[in-house]
Amino acid sequence: MKDSMRPLHATIDLAEKARLASADLASGLRTPEFYANPPAKCGLYDVPLSEKRFMIDGNTEPGGIVWGKGQFHIQLENGDRLLTGGFAAEEEEQW
Repeated sequence: MKDSMRPLHATIDLAEKARLASADLASGLRTPEFYANPPAKCGLYDVPLSEKRFMIDGNTEPGGIVWGKGQFHIQLENGDRLLTGGFAAEEEEQW
């Protein structure tokens, strides 16, 4: 795996630990999709996203990480946000 495609190695806080199980890095790396122009801060908590390993784009309700409701991204060492959950329905059916 290229260095730029490695997940960011930073301290994991309790909120991130709870989300770690939701990340499907292997599927995300098969056909990499990235979040274009991610926001600088979290829309709910106003904290810088550059310091956070994970980002949810969309619904934050339980069961909200699915196509059409919310996507789950992990920050890579190069700063890119790789899609690791909430893949398009067609992609999920292939795997």
